[in-house]
Amino acid sequence: MMEISRLGIPAVVSVLCVLIVVMTSPAMAVVTTAETQPQQQQSQDEVDVAASDLPGNGTSGDPYEISNVSELQAMEDDLDANYVLVSDIDASNTAQWNDGAGFDPVGGDDFTTTPPPFSGSFDGNRHIIFRLTIDRPDEVAPVGLFASTESGATLRDVTLTNVTVTGGERKVGSITGSNGGSIKNVRASGGTQTNRPSVTGTGGGGSYTHLTLP
Repeated sequence: MMEISRLGIPAVVSVLCVLIVVMTSPAMAVVTTAETQPQQQQSQDEVDVAASDLPGNGTSGDPYEISNVSELQAMEDDLDANYVLVSDIDASNTAQWNDGAGFDPVGGDDFTTTPPPFSGSFDGNRHIIFRLTIDRPDEVAPVGLFASTESGATLRDVTLTNVTVTGGERKVGSITGSNGGSIKNVRASGGTQTNRPSVTGTGGGGSYTHLTLP
């Protein structure tokens, strides 16, 4: 009390005002904004994920688990492995990938060997992939989530909605451009597909069960 009385009431009021100004300074908001912007930018970019980094070991008994769109792209690293979705996939950011070309179809052409077609299994586990973008009007190879599949490949139990898929001279589909394997319980709805639009571009000798067209 003696110290305060020595300062006097006007001095005490001045000190309190300085503290209030410092605590409410706009500089505090600038720090918060700077911290959130990198997270927003990161959500627009593809994260490079290797198939071997995914949970599981890629066998039929312990398939690789996919929980986001970057992990979905990782299937291109191991084309004869087994995969399962463990959540719905928001693929809306693929519109900005690869300078606007979007998602890179998994596997290669059914007439070439580099890379070969997908020969593993993909279990959608009744999940949804939405807003996938593939924009490759100059592509010579088939275009789809999977470019092409060969005998022994299985794609099943998945829905693709509001997809935008554009291909070039050959086959274009939502799930695969060309199918040589087995497709079961696959549905595609909404969105647009350019050049021979369908769930699969054309058949390649494969089989279809409970396939729902757009």
